[in-house]
Amino acid sequence: MSLSHGADLFVDDEALLVSEPELNLTPTVISHNLGSAQVRFGVGLAIGADDATGETVELTAEQRCVLWEAANEKLAPAVRDRLCESLNPWPDLVALVKERR
Repeated sequence: MSLSHGADLFVDDEALLVSEPELNLTPTVISHNLGSAQVRFGVGLAIGADDATGETVELTAEQRCVLWEAANEKLAPAVRDRLCESLNPWPDLVALVKERR
């Protein structure tokens, strides 16, 4: 998925093919904070891209900062509500998110 500031987040789609997929909360929070209300499973990898060549490149310092803030900053009420709705199948996680205010 494309994130803001030219970064992309890739997750292991194969993680959904196991009998009990493992939710990856950090990419899920990042996705919700940056405008994509999707639950993420499996290992996540954030990378940058060179728009001119399409080559994968290292994240810039600004991109790393944006992702760190998206993972760690206080959630806006609307983001928190969307995240809780997405995490509804995991009530313990919903309680943790609501606690995080």
